[in-house]
Amino acid sequence: PGNVSVWCCRTGTKSRLLFMSDSGAAATAAGRHFFVLAVFALIAALLVGRWVYLQSYEQPRLAKEAEQRQLRTIKMPEPRGTITDRNGKLLAVSIPAYAVWINPVHFNYQDDSSKRIAKFLQLEHKALRDKLEKKKNKQFIYVKRRVAVEEAEALLQQGIAGVGLKREYQRYYPMAEAAAHLIGVTDVDDRGIEGLERAFNVHLSGKSGSKLIQQDLHGRVIKDIKLIEPPQPAGDLVLSIDRRIQYRAYRALKMAVHEHQAKSGSIVMLDTKSGEVLAMVNRPSFNSNDRKHIVPEIRRNRAVTNEIEPGSTIKPFVVAALLQNNRMSLDDTVQTHPGYRRIAEKGIRDIRNYGELSVADVVVKSSNVGISKVAERLLPVEMWGFFQKLGFGGIPGTGFPGEIGGTLKHHSEWYEIDQAIMAYGYGLSVSPLQLAYAYTAIANNGWQPALSLYKNTDQISDRRQVMNAAVAQSLRRVLKDAVSRRGTGSRARIDGFTVAGKTGTVRKYEGNDYSEEDYVSIFAGFAPADNPRIVSVVVINGPSVGGYYGGQVAAPVFAATVGDALRILGVPEDEVESDVDESEPYILTRVNSAKR
Repeated sequence: PGNVSVWCCRTGTKSRLLFMSDSGAAATAAGRHFFVLAVFALIAALLVGRWVYLQSYEQPRLAKEAEQRQLRTIKMPEPRGTITDRNGKLLAVSIPAYAVWINPVHFNYQDDSSKRIAKFLQLEHKALRDKLEKKKNKQFIYVKRRVAVEEAEALLQQGIAGVGLKREYQRYYPMAEAAAHLIGVTDVDDRGIEGLERAFNVHLSGKSGSKLIQQDLHGRVIKDIKLIEPPQPAGDLVLSIDRRIQYRAYRALKMAVHEHQAKSGSIVMLDTKSGEVLAMVNRPSFNSNDRKHIVPEIRRNRAVTNEIEPGSTIKPFVVAALLQNNRMSLDDTVQTHPGYRRIAEKGIRDIRNYGELSVADVVVKSSNVGISKVAERLLPVEMWGFFQKLGFGGIPGTGFPGEIGGTLKHHSEWYEIDQAIMAYGYGLSVSPLQLAYAYTAIANNGWQPALSLYKNTDQISDRRQVMNAAVAQSLRRVLKDAVSRRGTGSRARIDGFTVAGKTGTVRKYEGNDYSEEDYVSIFAGFAPADNPRIVSVVVINGPSVGGYYGGQVAAPVFAATVGDALRILGVPEDEVESDVDESEPYILTRVNSAKR
């Protein structure tokens, strides 16, 4: 240290300052410099050490984490197979869609992201918010499935953190409610759960493939890395129905159910020769494209899964059994006076006193008293065996889920009254499909083709003979008469075509007895009568306005739907005969001349 004198110009005085020596100052500065270098060296050493540690020891784990974050194996969904009608018109098709998902870990809960998502997807904001809060520790949750492509891509363009899209397919049904019960529906994962979608689910389902992709922090695909497994295409299904006939049948049924304020209704149309189902409709129906509003009670295909007592539509088969077993001829007579009889405390009535009727007119006039009397000419085993041969009591075999076989008690279980009441359609039950199938035997010269819901490439299907050809031809003549002015089914006539058929009116069983107010109206028949192309059954359940007899309610629907179908198929009109003269003899009196 040393003393330095300083002259102050302003005050004119001298001051003495004390300074450290040069060597001391240099030592202090060097120490500080060394300290700073040491700190930087230590930091560098730590960084290098950390780098070496990560590269040497943590590299496999970090590489795996990076791969998990950026590389992902995803499924490549394969669209479900198409369902078409017999002419190749679409009935069910899969269209591209997206599932919107969120990674809650990356989602921003502080801004209005959840409100924007809810608005875009038309969701309730509170429900979405609660869902996100509940699963905020998850890495993947669905927000909405089957979102339209345009809507989903527009949402993605908003750049909301944590939102991603997953490719999938949505089922679309062009005919909606007109074919809903037959085609069925799929669930949210595109699996068939109703109708033919369910029956042929394996055939219609493709197999998803898989591929490796690279994605960014928000889950968006950057690029495809490689294909791991290619998808396998699904099979298509070609049905036997004609979309034009199906639509017109549904429209006519809908109008009839509304007009008569009925509870429900069904129509079945079959190709007489091939056994193919040309139309199968039910009302009420549902929109298969709007799964949220499908009520379970109306999803059932009543034409296949519901049982009805066939009423007077069964009478032609009783007469067929009589002819087949040579018990009576069509010209034989039976006394129905006074229009009422009693068996085992059970009353049997006609709507009026018909007096003496031929066996043929028992069917034409639909006499319950007459048919119960002629049925007594048959042994129970003969009547039961003939009904069973027609398919009553057995599953039709279409493969439709839930199809029923109806009820036909074994003849050994029949009581005294059973044979009489079964002769006019009580005490046994059938589905509308079964009833239509039985009528194919009359329309097809005694032969029944195998039923089919899909198009037969070979028009000659498996078939079996259930009655003599002469018996069938004779019954066709009787059923033509039944739709004349003197029969109960005159409203089933079609301009330009001959028609054969039978009405049925059934009181519904409620509790322990039959209702006096609730009915089922039925018409079963075929056209053209002499060379039948279409067999059809119309069932209207619970009509409450405009009558309840089968001839009033169901017969006009048959005329409208079958007439449309014949013209769509290009069936030429046949010569329309004048109403049958009651004195005109029937084709067949007996199968052979021998009587038993």
